Amino acid sequence: MLIVRIVGGLGNQMYGYALYRALLERGRDVVMDLYFFGQKRSPILDKRKFELESVFKVNGKYLNRVQEFFIDKARRLHLINLYKDRGREGDFFPEMLNHEKGIYDGYWQSFKYISGIEDKIRDAFTFRQQIDEREQNILAKIKSCNSVSVSVRRGDYVNLKCDMPKEYYTTAIKYIRERVSDAKFFFTSDDIEWCKKNFAGNPDFEFVEKSNPDDRFDLCVISECKHDIIANSTFSVWGAWLNKNPNKITIRPDFWPERKDFWPEDWICLKI
Repeated sequence: MLIVRIVGGLGNQMYGYALYRALLERGRDVVMDLYFFGQKRSPILDKRKFELESVFKVNGKYLNRVQEFFIDKARRLHLINLYKDRGREGDFFPEMLNHEKGIYDGYWQSFKYISGIEDKIRDAFTFRQQIDEREQNILAKIKSCNSVSVSVRRGDYVNLKCDMPKEYYTTAIKYIRERVSDAKFFFTSDDIEWCKKNFAGNPDFEFVEKSNPDDRFDLCVISECKHDIIANSTFSVWGAWLNKNPNKITIRPDFWPERKDFWPEDWICLKI
């Protein structure tokens, strides 16, 4: 049996599920392990909740809590094979798809793991219909114009000094305007007030307020816009990847260059 540990925020949970599905498609006996979400780690990591099934219409097999406990003990005692990508997140290891027993304990942040089953993954990541009237109106606007999502991550990134500067977004917006007529920009963020303060006064800008504490609708906005300007976050990467527009322009920052298989090759890289 193979076990895929699901870890992190929603973006990283999606990578874990994608690997689970890739192994399942290859006929492996595989389950998911949610042990990560019952542990005490840090003020930031402790806020992480398992969100996949509340956000998407996904399903799968999971270890129960007793199994999780004993599997974790076996892992700590080195009684079971452990496959990791720590330190090399964003690299593709094709041999990882050939195992039949062991635990996958990592992030697996490469779309190359799901090569050939992309449509099945997109179908799995179908949003549950839990949007209110205000959100429906926003989606109607997005579908009726040359919409561009602008994803801004701040929060913990500010203290870590890896948040994208305002100049990145102004350059990306200029790039889009030169190529897309009548573009309208929809900002999503964990700090929408910062976005309003720094980008106010433009009639082509709309700032998407949250109706719920989760990030479900932000991800939906990114995926539904015709083009995307994303941040250096797995969350916005997945949102842009789920965008089905065959002619989309996706702009991403020149970040994580060491992750050689992380960024899709056809996305536009802007220097920071």
